[in-house]
Amino acid sequence: MASSGGLPPFASSRGLAGTGHQRLRADARALSLVHCGSQTRCTSDQARETAASQINDGVDFIVVSVNNGVYGVVQAAKAAPGRTVVTTTYYTDKSKTAPGIFTTSLLSDFSKVYLEVIDAIGKGQKGGYVEMRPGNGFDLSPIANVPGPASQKARQTFSDVVANRVDIPEVTDRIS
Repeated sequence: MASSGGLPPFASSRGLAGTGHQRLRADARALSLVHCGSQTRCTSDQARETAASQINDGVDFIVVSVNNGVYGVVQAAKAAPGRTVVTTTYYTDKSKTAPGIFTTSLLSDFSKVYLEVIDAIGKGQKGGYVEMRPGNGFDLSPIANVPGPASQKARQTFSDVVANRVDIPEVTDRIS
């Protein structure tokens, strides 16, 4: 996982990725976290070097949470010696950057949550909290570059999270 910092949203995302990783693949290698600067300041070169190091150590799936650095991760994945390396990201869909490498993206749509907040303010509410979560501000882009059963499992798991059928602990103090 190429990440950008220790802010609570990043820590929570890393914790969730670790929990999902452990639930789905007991035989999989441990999830590793690598920092290469802040989300917006990790350069493409830094991300490429970081990803290449992980790939050389056997990593074949990279969760990217850097913005401009995604291009470096793609370069490293394309250059992987004799094997396929795939990646995912969140906030925006970067699949057109490298159609054969991206699996899916967790897409952010702030407009729905923003409108809920504005509506509440308009009705006189002076405080509160509107959670962005799967089904309320987050959705998955189409899933690609994985076997059909894995795609179906990911889509079903996302639907279960949206419907609150899956208990996902919020982990913000460590990488699970």
